[in-house]
Amino acid sequence: FPTDQIRTELRAQLQRVTDAGVTIDYVDSHKHLHKFPVFAKLLPEVLADFGIERVRRVQNQFEGPTLTRATVWLDRVWKERITTAFTSTDHFFMADGTETNDWWNRVPLDLGGSLEVGTHPGAKEAWRANEQRGLDALAVRLRDRGIVPSSWRDVAV
Repeated sequence: FPTDQIRTELRAQLQRVTDAGVTIDYVDSHKHLHKFPVFAKLLPEVLADFGIERVRRVQNQFEGPTLTRATVWLDRVWKERITTAFTSTDHFFMADGTETNDWWNRVPLDLGGSLEVGTHPGAKEAWRANEQRGLDALAVRLRDRGIVPSSWRDVAV
């Protein structure tokens, strides 16, 4: 792998965000690219330069069958890789096919520990708007159970 190029690109992306005045509370990557060894090796070095101590764990809570998902089989390895170097949540859930289902009713709330519920930003496309409706419905479900949502800033380092 072109380690130097990956390091340079990671730094450039983080620098661009911070130069725009955005405070980075945590890092994740599209399709959890950060779970792979070359990225996992570089992240502690690069993120330390930006004072970033939190990284999203690899998804470990799913809808539907799990035995065919590589993430389920490799969760222990990927979790250790991330949590050895960074602070993260205990669990991560992201729904499948959010454009047509009531995914917010299947978010597991009795896992113990912290749970991140992932969604995509924006509302332009119908599926993104459904995710927002789902978040609104999930907020009601959480409130009804006495659970107070928090942000990544609340995840203690």
